[in-house]
Amino acid sequence: MVYVWCQRLYIASQRQIRHLDTGTRTRIISHFAETYNGTAVIRAFGADRDFVRESHRRLDAHNRCQYPLLVSERWLAVRLEFLGYSIVLLSAVFAVVFRHTVGAGMAALAITYAVNITLIMGRFVMGVIDTETDIMAFERCLAFTQIPIEAEWYNERTKPTDNWPTMGCISFTDYCTKYRFGLDLVLKDIAIDIKGRQRVAIVGRTGAGKSSLALALFRLIEPTAGTVTIDGVDCSTI
Repeated sequence: MVYVWCQRLYIASQRQIRHLDTGTRTRIISHFAETYNGTAVIRAFGADRDFVRESHRRLDAHNRCQYPLLVSERWLAVRLEFLGYSIVLLSAVFAVVFRHTVGAGMAALAITYAVNITLIMGRFVMGVIDTETDIMAFERCLAFTQIPIEAEWYNERTKPTDNWPTMGCISFTDYCTKYRFGLDLVLKDIAIDIKGRQRVAIVGRTGAGKSSLALALFRLIEPTAGTVTIDGVDCSTI
């Protein structure tokens, strides 16, 4: 019962700590990859120190998660070892107390079994803990299987004619979209009518949604509301 109590108490925090540890480690790796790929640009703009500070900040965040992870593992190891030594000690005490009724061979066998049971129970508890904490990888795989399936490349039922588009008229009607579920809208209530062969320029500051509008036109991101039609054909249906 004491082993199970230690196991449950340890798992209650271990899964969350490991989740934080994995997340902070991923941010370090992604920042390193981005820095490596953009080394020339970083040097050209003299942003070396900014990226070094950002790297230090992410390392500090990871260490703040790594330290309680190591401390919790040591906490469990100390208690498992203490329980094991306590079982062996009790076996030895009983062997001494009942030395007149228990033979030396039986006492030695009991102490040997106590040592073996201690090792087995410790490994069993650690195995159960590792299984429950590492199951997060399977949870991520399960989350991927629950992601909504994207539309097929071709839809024969709504396939436009071979000469489509003929005029090139583009119309955005109350169009809204976001890059991922749970994020804010990057385009909201867009209403544009562009006639065929008409030249249109999209002007705006960084983050205004110029690239998002192009991605929406080519349906690289799906709409959350509204439609985009080209020559009267809804792009989300083809």
